[in-house]
Amino acid sequence: MKKTILDLKVGQYALVRQFADFEATCKLLTMGLLPNARVELIRKAPFGGALYIRMQNHLIAMRENEAASVEIEIV
Repeated sequence: MKKTILDLKVGQYALVRQFADFEATCKLLTMGLLPNARVELIRKAPFGGALYIRMQNHLIAMRENEAASVEIEIV
């Protein structure tokens, strides 16, 4: 079973491996989220809100559907 950013716990690190959804991929690449990037989950907003990740001193907020399209490898 492939893991996504949704599987991370707050404070956990992962490497981005690939993207599953084309539309979300374009948006995430534009925001700077690239394959092999090391990310850390900073916060999960309650009630299905945004997820906040840190990548190289940048904070990125993404929706659950976008996070579900980012396949990762937990470090």
